[in-house]
Amino acid sequence: MRYGKAQLIDYDPATFQPEHYEFDEAHPLPRAFRQVLHLDYNKLDNYSNEIRKRLSSDRKKRLEARWFARSERDNKDFRGWYFIPVSPGHSNRAQGQLELDQEMGRVVRR
Repeated sequence: MRYGKAQLIDYDPATFQPEHYEFDEAHPLPRAFRQVLHLDYNKLDNYSNEIRKRLSSDRKKRLEARWFARSERDNKDFRGWYFIPVSPGHSNRAQGQLELDQEMGRVVRR
């Protein structure tokens, strides 16, 4: 907001384009608030979608933890015995590199 004397300017009504905060109300206070607090609705929508995704992932984690606890209680077992799926890409590449090193005579102990 600017403080001080107002400046009057000449304008052509045919080419005048009002600002976003000049559309809704004629009262100066709500217009001033809209000028300062302009909301970008795309950002607001993206933010709400992100919050929705976080809440759903938190819910999935809670349901998984509940399933593990119930399974541990029913089977008298603990979590360490369950299979955790892993992408085999890294281990396959490491195995291929080890075989290549052994063929070339460079044995790498790991």
